[in-house]
Amino acid sequence: FGLPLGLVIGGVISESYGWRAAFLFMGVPALILAVTVRFVIREPKRGLADEITQLAEAANAANGSTSPSASNGATASAATSSTVSGPSASSIVVDASANPVSLDKAPEFDPADPGMPINVEHAMDNDSVEISMVGRIKQVLGIRTLRYIILGQMLLFAGFSGLFSTVTIYFERVNDLGAKEATLLTGPVGSLGLILGSIVGSIIGDRVARKNPGGRVTIAATCLALSAVCLVLFVVTPVLGVKVALFVFINAFNITALSNIGASTTDVLPASKRGSGFGIAQFLITIGSSAGALIVFAISQFVINTSFGGQETTESLKLGISYGIASLIIPLTIGAVLIWTAKKSFDRDAMAALAEADTGPTAPSPQIH
Repeated sequence: FGLPLGLVIGGVISESYGWRAAFLFMGVPALILAVTVRFVIREPKRGLADEITQLAEAANAANGSTSPSASNGATASAATSSTVSGPSASSIVVDASANPVSLDKAPEFDPADPGMPINVEHAMDNDSVEISMVGRIKQVLGIRTLRYIILGQMLLFAGFSGLFSTVTIYFERVNDLGAKEATLLTGPVGSLGLILGSIVGSIIGDRVARKNPGGRVTIAATCLALSAVCLVLFVVTPVLGVKVALFVFINAFNITALSNIGASTTDVLPASKRGSGFGIAQFLITIGSSAGALIVFAISQFVINTSFGGQETTESLKLGISYGIASLIIPLTIGAVLIWTAKKSFDRDAMAALAEADTGPTAPSPQIH
């Protein structure tokens, strides 16, 4: 929600002190974040969460699929080697005596039988094999599903950020609102759409993912396509109230698509490549976010120059910004198509990423020490 908040704060400061002051003020949070990340946050080793999940799933699978009368020995062996139970001060505990249990219904910790502790200090170790940056990029982009998802995400941000960055100017020129009035309208309205989309999108995504993990990709592509349709209606309708309602839907669909894309990205990225994968994704997202507003104003100026001889009249500014906003329909539509295409290889890449938790080059061995 930093985008609508920054829109409101930047608009108020720009109106009171000028646009240069807005840029200076909004740079402060970025500097604070950069210093915090550099000197405070420590990078953990990737894959520990996957390993814990694998242990729990293996224990529950062994309990559910093995008949006690047919293979008591096999069940006991599985319980001894992989059952997760009980808390510990500094370690994960494998209970050598209890039956496999669900993590949601884990037994209370028994001090008399603490189990066999597993040292997880390796979680903060550095990778033993150093791979060049180019090599990591090739590894990440070698995942077919991820290529389409990242490119689709970049185009989503081009449309998302492009609209958010220019919609106040659009309302000023098309609906004759003042700068402060337009800013105070678009900020809260945009936030409402983001809140609704976050809640509804996460609920729908989680429910679909329980039955079909690849369903998140379908949700993201569908929502992005619906966002493009709403943007078409936003541009063509002359009524301010309808535009405001459509702006809510556009933001709701965009944030729903974004949240499900993020979850899908994690599903297809092996633990050893998540740092590089999210780094590449963030780099392309930044490009998309920057390109969005540039596209709008470039198209707007092109229309003014070609149709009105470069004269910035009320009519030329109105028509220019309308065409500029409308141009964002293109990246949203292409993004929806790319994300939809990612469905074809999602299951295969997700299985490969999950398999690395046990067999990957940087995943911990079955016997952790």
